[in-house]
Amino acid sequence: MKEIEGNRLSSYKDAPWRDEHIAFEDENIVVYEDGYPVTEGHLLFVPKQVTRQLDITRCFELAYKWGIKGVCNYEYEAFNIGINNG
Repeated sequence: MKEIEGNRLSSYKDAPWRDEHIAFEDENIVVYEDGYPVTEGHLLFVPKQVTRQLDITRCFELAYKWGIKGVCNYEYEAFNIGINNG
């Protein structure tokens, strides 16, 4: 793991979780299964870069779509989305 700059990682690749926890990845986002889940199915949606507001917005959009789909498919009763920064 590389050095943490202030309260920020220099890249999502330097995060302290391993690649085998990847649940989804595209050119903009990596979704990790949380290594220490608060609830069953706890996922971390991480932008690959944060240079614009859109980079964060994409994470929220994908999390919301997955949550709605899961509720509509009766995979779970509810979901929540939060943000951690720093």
